[in-house]
Amino acid sequence: MARKIIFVVIAAMLSASSLLAGQTDIPGNVKLAKINPDDVSYQPKQLDVVRKLLVNEKYKFYDVKGQSAAEIRKEMKLNGTKWNDGKVYAALTSWDIQYHYDVIFENGKYRIKSASTDIDVVINMPRWKPEQQATRELIEEWERYIRVLDEHETGHRDLAVKAAGEINEILAGLGDFSSKAELDREAKKQAQARLKRMKEIQVEYDNHTNHGIKQGAALVG
Repeated sequence: MARKIIFVVIAAMLSASSLLAGQTDIPGNVKLAKINPDDVSYQPKQLDVVRKLLVNEKYKFYDVKGQSAAEIRKEMKLNGTKWNDGKVYAALTSWDIQYHYDVIFENGKYRIKSASTDIDVVINMPRWKPEQQATRELIEEWERYIRVLDEHETGHRDLAVKAAGEINEILAGLGDFSSKAELDREAKKQAQARLKRMKEIQVEYDNHTNHGIKQGAALVG
């Protein structure tokens, strides 16, 4: 008869990606990252491993004032979101990834029975309420800018969520180990490697889009 012992392991990872808005011409469209829950990359390699992904997302806003695009840009520079690099950003997306797994001891081996990953995403954005003196052109430009800015930040969110889902796949496919300590070390190693790669991809995304400017995330006027 197989001997079964269940363990629970929890780990957490925190990171963020940022956008600095500026004034420039707006080049062509850039394709955003999108999440497809049915993608095969989300499917665990061991089909008997239960896998769950939970995404919690919220927006945080800071208020800006101004009667011109230049005044609003100045407000965003002064009142935007400050990150741990000391810089202030017009918009910033941060995420906290926690992964959990149950370990079963069976037939002399340790393996993961179930894996789940939770990701909390916070998107920080500016909020401008036009006064009566605001021109129609400024209002329309702001609405366009905010729409594209949100699309860029959503791209950062999608990349983080995709990585969280792939951590589940990694955990599900680890296989059998002679000791729980060995399993835990490999799980941590693989999860941290995926997080490191996700951070690199986030930087590549910002470089490719020039922090969203190539997508149109620049308040013009």
